[in-house]
Amino acid sequence: MTDARTPVYFVIGESDEYYGSEPFIQAYEEIRNRYEEKGLSEEEIDQLAVLDVKPASYFAEGGVSNQHGGGARLFSRDDSVMGWLFGELDSGEMIEGMCRSYTALFIWHCTFPKFCLKIGF
Repeated sequence: MTDARTPVYFVIGESDEYYGSEPFIQAYEEIRNRYEEKGLSEEEIDQLAVLDVKPASYFAEGGVSNQHGGGARLFSRDDSVMGWLFGELDSGEMIEGMCRSYTALFIWHCTFPKFCLKIGF
């Protein structure tokens, strides 16, 4: 994954009932470390790896009491999350003229963090 420079956006609730946020934090940090080892700048890494740990207030404001199950509903309607996935900046411009969704990995409440660390993404 880092060899291909595939953009990845991790989004999870800070108290996700199923996984917690720690596996996502660890996977994110490992990805950043690998990019640093490859000599990428902080700005370049920030474009390729995003960690978005949502606080309990995010879920409460969205009318969701379960971060794991309710996250899918909220994340898919969140302009900042979906804007990143589809390559839109705040101004509505497209990043690099294309939709990131063709190559980006969008991660929430799944086993991916453990899997990508295991296989050495």
